[in-house]
Amino acid sequence: RFDAVDALEFYGEPDVTRFYNMQVYWLNFEADSPARMTTRQNGDARGFEVLSYPHTLHLEGNEAYYSESPTDAHWFFDHEIYAGDSYDITLDVDQLAHTGEDAKLIVGLQGLSTWGYGDSAHKRQHALLRLNGEQVGEHEWDNDTYARLVLSVPVNQLQEGANVLTVEATDEEGTLEQFFMVDAVHLTYPRKLVAGEEGLAFRTAARPKARYTIEALPSAEVLAYELHSDGAVTHIVDPLVEVEGEHYRVSLADGTLRGVSLLELSTAEAAEPGSDALLEPARTKTRRHYVVVPASAVKTVAALSYHAPSELEIKNLPAYLVVAPAVFHETLKPFVEHRQGLLVDLEEVYNLFSYGLPEPQALRRFLLLAAEHGAKMALLVGDGHFDYRNFQGSDVPQYVPVALVPNRFGETVSDAYYATPEGALVPKLALGRWPVNSVEELQAVIEKTLAYEGQASHGAVMLADDEPVFRATLDQLAQQLPYPDEVVRINYGEYDALGAKAKLLEAVNSGTGLLAYDGHGGVQLWSSAQLLTAGDVDTMTNEGQYPVLLALGCLSGYFGYPVDMDSLAETLLRAEAKGVVAAFSPSGLTSSVEQQTFATALLQALVTDHQSLGTALLHAYQVVEAQLPASKAQALIQTFNLHGDPALTLRLQ
Repeated sequence: RFDAVDALEFYGEPDVTRFYNMQVYWLNFEADSPARMTTRQNGDARGFEVLSYPHTLHLEGNEAYYSESPTDAHWFFDHEIYAGDSYDITLDVDQLAHTGEDAKLIVGLQGLSTWGYGDSAHKRQHALLRLNGEQVGEHEWDNDTYARLVLSVPVNQLQEGANVLTVEATDEEGTLEQFFMVDAVHLTYPRKLVAGEEGLAFRTAARPKARYTIEALPSAEVLAYELHSDGAVTHIVDPLVEVEGEHYRVSLADGTLRGVSLLELSTAEAAEPGSDALLEPARTKTRRHYVVVPASAVKTVAALSYHAPSELEIKNLPAYLVVAPAVFHETLKPFVEHRQGLLVDLEEVYNLFSYGLPEPQALRRFLLLAAEHGAKMALLVGDGHFDYRNFQGSDVPQYVPVALVPNRFGETVSDAYYATPEGALVPKLALGRWPVNSVEELQAVIEKTLAYEGQASHGAVMLADDEPVFRATLDQLAQQLPYPDEVVRINYGEYDALGAKAKLLEAVNSGTGLLAYDGHGGVQLWSSAQLLTAGDVDTMTNEGQYPVLLALGCLSGYFGYPVDMDSLAETLLRAEAKGVVAAFSPSGLTSSVEQQTFATALLQALVTDHQSLGTALLHAYQVVEAQLPASKAQALIQTFNLHGDPALTLRLQ
């Protein structure tokens, strides 16, 4: 019987990924459950005494996010290091053991530029590193690439307490556009076996009959474990505990090394002082990994809940799915019934496809499987952002995570990823997203969506930035509409910026079925002349007359920021009783030629074939795949997303 005073004891480590730093544990009663911990006696503690272990101090800035970084590194210390500039990082070294071994310093640097694909991309980066004022290394590498510096540092160059690593850009030919940033710093140094209030975890090379004395433990009640390379854990039941002033010390002796003979120990890894084995410990057969923890520091789980058997059956699914976290379910139920669809709990998706861990791949696995069992389109309900682990401290919920995918100019957010098989370009089902952050925002979008189905048809408004290519694209698109001569055309250049904006707002407020823009763009605006900004949405008065938006250009549909940077497309969609009902908009950078191919195919499906927004988007993706080189097609498909209900159809007279 399991009483209230009973407990389950287990050892676990967090799963550290880009998406989370946690672990979810499942308790079940199946016959094939994992084996329990083994136990062993402490053994003879009179062997060779080990006085130190290789401790790694690992620092990652995780302060500044750069989507434009051309490598897999996107989070950095928040300082751009230009030519002649430097940046100091403090390395706190404690319990330094002067054993004679060198320490090992590893520094990751990412070359960047404010526009990394111009002339500066052909230049070189040059960094000089100093530790406590003394030079320890320098490196030169190509701009816009990643550099990993591995340096040996004499242990006497370190000091107990704060050590200052200075990273300096010394390239005299560096440009104002060229800089680099520090990604991560690793310092591995010999550390004494001294614990703290939380105990001590350490790895070291295995030696026959070795003894380890861990000092400065706060309590005589101590738990000791040995972790093995195969993932098993052994509980050492009788560690030798002795009083040491106001603290305690514990002595451990090596037991039998699982699967390794003494002959293998003597030939596989000698691990003499000064060897790399002491500086780069790893969980291998010939290493020891111990954890010693005071009983008072044993952690409890952050949350405990009963998991009911899943009611989600992934077979004979309806054509229309809505995937949302539980906080939105009650508000969504009437709408899902209206669509004759299925409401899917996002947490249940995590439980079924990633063991409860909140990672985008779980949603992708579910949607790809759903596409094989009847689903034709899916609406994702909830906003997301790039700061999965809350590095920037915004505490903004990740309702439905964004998928971050490589793009021609770094990485960007993409919903197409969720329904696209590995190696393919086109999704298997039609996707839309309502990027809402509250029940109130959700209710506003639902009301606009339902109102749109009954609103009168309207014409089209087209706004062009001040370059001929943008006007030419809209000229061509206008010819695909039922009454091209009646399209309201607003060309910046024929109007000044304020005049063009006033004309645009007047046309939207009067009622339009399609709002199209082509030109330069940013996350929150169209054109450097600010022909429309996120702040302008509050001035709209088009209640009950909501257009569908087709925004060409760049970035105005980027929905990855956690705070203070809602995209123009998001703002237009979420606005209560104003704005747009849906938006086709880009989350990245692509060229006008590629966008014209996409837009032409999209309007063909929407206007001529009367397809739903989601189905038309799939058709446009397929045309792009057929007509553009694979790399350009992939970039465009990944960046053009639908913010809106994929089941809607365009109401255009």
